[in-house]
Amino acid sequence: MRTAEIAGAGLAGLALAAGLGQRGWRVVAHEAADVLRSDGGGLYISCDGLWALDQLGQAAAFHERSFAPGGFETWINGKLHRAHENDGVFRTALRRQLHDLLAETARDAGVEIRTGVRVVGADPAGTLSLEDGSKRTADLVVAADGVGSGLFKPLGLTRDLAVHHDGLVRVLVRRGDLPPGNWETSKDCWSYEGVPLRILYSPCSPDHCYLVMMVSIDDTARLALPTDPALWTPAFPMLEPLLTREPVEARVDRYSSIRLSAWASGRAALIGDAAHAMPSSHARGAKISMRNAVKLALALAATEDIDAALARWQAEMRPPTAADQEEAEHLASSRSLHRGFPDIDLDDLVPTNMKPVSLEKG
Repeated sequence: MRTAEIAGAGLAGLALAAGLGQRGWRVVAHEAADVLRSDGGGLYISCDGLWALDQLGQAAAFHERSFAPGGFETWINGKLHRAHENDGVFRTALRRQLHDLLAETARDAGVEIRTGVRVVGADPAGTLSLEDGSKRTADLVVAADGVGSGLFKPLGLTRDLAVHHDGLVRVLVRRGDLPPGNWETSKDCWSYEGVPLRILYSPCSPDHCYLVMMVSIDDTARLALPTDPALWTPAFPMLEPLLTREPVEARVDRYSSIRLSAWASGRAALIGDAAHAMPSSHARGAKISMRNAVKLALALAATEDIDAALARWQAEMRPPTAADQEEAEHLASSRSLHRGFPDIDLDDLVPTNMKPVSLEKG
């Protein structure tokens, strides 16, 4: 039986662990946190993520745990500019629900998930070094420990890290008792009357919605937690009932991108944000990480030659991932709020493959 040791039990690490476990590998996943959990509010899942879940046998289960917004609207200065129907193009979900589903899938496949274990080193021979001084050796070791991973260094790889100019406040709130209106659709709201601001409203369950509040990284007041509703509600009055509500969870992030010289070195690989972080400007990071993780599991299952599998996986997945990164970075740069009005066509602000809805004039 072939073995794998994975550093990180987030979405990418668990997707890979589940995929390998289902295909006969003995897998151990190490999570630094004392409790296996995933915060960050909500997320969008479309074709790549749905494909990965289907490969893991969990498409139907995810459908039951996720939400289907009716469409995607773009608002600028309080006026609806674009509306698109969501005819099965994307679903939204609480991040913790997807994380729990992947953890259940991995455990059902025989994966051992160890919490409170910090991985501090890796080598191309197939060994992870733990903070307690112990080592874990396997046929394959994988770093799936996120954007802050430093495991590329002992593997002899180089990293290009780019940090973008906008900050994000991610807030999960309950969405009951809202005023009249269509709250079943995603709303991308922009304000350029005064300080440039953006809020993306995403219903991600019958009871919760996810707000991504974006502003220049220099605006420390608006990026402070807890958020001050008075700094946001004048620009987005229709969102005031949500902005003044006590959040279920909240955190502050900053757009960043990571490119590695390679995703593998010997019998060690990197996946997810540790390998190819990208701005969430087109909401693709999670599903691309899951797709690439499952693709790696399939490549490894197709041959006994691990080196050949890693080479084929990189050759297949690095080009499309680079294209996704470039698009996300273009959108992040052209929409960056420190520059003012977005320098792109409004149709680029919506998920792809969606049918426009005609709006009445006036």
